[in-house]
Amino acid sequence: MFLFLYSLLMLVYLVVCGAVVGYVAYCLFRHQRLSRQTVIGASILLLPLCLMIVSELAADDIELNPPIESSHQLAGTYSLGSQSLTLQPDGTFTSTGLFSTTSGTWTLGSFTVNLSGVALSPRVVTCNGDLCIAPYYEDVDEPIGVLLKRSPATVSKKP
Repeated sequence: MFLFLYSLLMLVYLVVCGAVVGYVAYCLFRHQRLSRQTVIGASILLLPLCLMIVSELAADDIELNPPIESSHQLAGTYSLGSQSLTLQPDGTFTSTGLFSTTSGTWTLGSFTVNLSGVALSPRVVTCNGDLCIAPYYEDVDEPIGVLLKRSPATVSKKP
């Protein structure tokens, strides 16, 4: 129900924005002067729309189901601040600041990394084309949260 009301409110907002843009364009086309109140009102009304467009354009492009050919493609160090996860090509891992388990073995699941001794299965995603790991990702309806990005120096080559 909430989603329907939100969608309806956004539709009304976009119709009003369209009407304001149409009115301003009509006045400019007819070479009529716009009052200060009209310009200020139109600016205030259109500012949130402009901010939404800019934020959407600046957002990271995240692919939840990237094509992964082999576990060797994932080997490397993924980090964000003091949190890091290193996946070795031999199937071992070490982590810092993420889980209570700091080392063990790992295997590639379907879009996840299965870590021995860790209850969570970090999700493999791409962010702007680069492989990343979302260590706490659980559900497609929830935000991704922490996103560990791979260090460029650790990109491993296929054997």
